[in-house]
Amino acid sequence: SFSPAEQFGYKINQVKFFCTIKGKKTAFFSFTKTLSFIKNKMDFASTSMLYPSKEEIRQWEKSFESLLNHKYGSLIFRDFLKTEYSVENLDFWLECEEFKKMKEGKKATQQRARAIYNQYIAAQSPKEVNLDADTKAATKAALEEGAKPNMFSLAQSRIEHLMEKDSYPRFLKSDKFLKLLNDGTITVKDAPASTENLCSLSA
Repeated sequence: SFSPAEQFGYKINQVKFFCTIKGKKTAFFSFTKTLSFIKNKMDFASTSMLYPSKEEIRQWEKSFESLLNHKYGSLIFRDFLKTEYSVENLDFWLECEEFKKMKEGKKATQQRARAIYNQYIAAQSPKEVNLDADTKAATKAALEEGAKPNMFSLAQSRIEHLMEKDSYPRFLKSDKFLKLLNDGTITVKDAPASTENLCSLSA
């Protein structure tokens, strides 16, 4: 089967948007993004319509990793974490997964690394995750030495372990998961903050 992006045959690398002001068509902004990233966002948008198989759902009971790595699984787990006010853990984990795909030595990689650090790890950050002092120090040192795609690996593994031991067992016992397991119906309120905005704007 093909994803929505593949079905529509997107070939674009640069797209220009226009707005109409008093009947005059004017260039508003342009952005450049790769096909793969647009495809990724479209896949997330379509996930709410695609139900996992019973076999996949049962696999989530056995493996936390399977849950995290399944798009629909991560959606409903995130929805559950919102009820526990700990959604920042999964959002951070997802950010780290996307960051691993970035290229070392690029300015954008350094900027993204600092944004993730300031959002989730720095003291009093908006979505600060629960990390020990040693992990925070190691991550900060890695950032200052020059961001590498694996610089968040230690922090990510700590948060993954925390979710697996804490939230995951409760998720498996939740009405949300049991309903999906029994009859395959559930409402996912919104998609995960899968990491980045669809595009970076330029004048």
